[in-house]
Amino acid sequence: MLYRIYPGSLPAKAEQGWVDLLFDTPLVVFAGRIRLLSIALVLAFASGFTILSIVNWTRRGQWLTKAGPFEVSRYSIDALATQVEFWQQRALEESADVDALRLRLSETEDLLDAMLNELSSTEREGDNGSHDDG
Repeated sequence: MLYRIYPGSLPAKAEQGWVDLLFDTPLVVFAGRIRLLSIALVLAFASGFTILSIVNWTRRGQWLTKAGPFEVSRYSIDALATQVEFWQQRALEESADVDALRLRLSETEDLLDAMLNELSSTEREGDNGSHDDG
């Protein structure tokens, strides 16, 4: 691989300044390419390590508690976890209450529909009876 990144020949310029003379040598171009390759490799390994570390931390239930000058105490994390558990439990209890109220509402609607149907059939019978009399 190193053989492939070594420059074979460089294009010549008509007017070369001292910067061109310094940086137009194959050895300097090769050193620059080596540096870029090493930076790319370091960044690839660092990002892979970071991603694997984050995945392992989340699997074990550990969370990032310090980043530079900012730090979160373990007490705060535990307090938030307790609150989350409390509100999840409350949501489950309220969900059960909501289901019970929906069932009662459905039964009440069925009863009201039955009463309205009976009332309308009674009125129709009364209207039919009054027409028969007249």
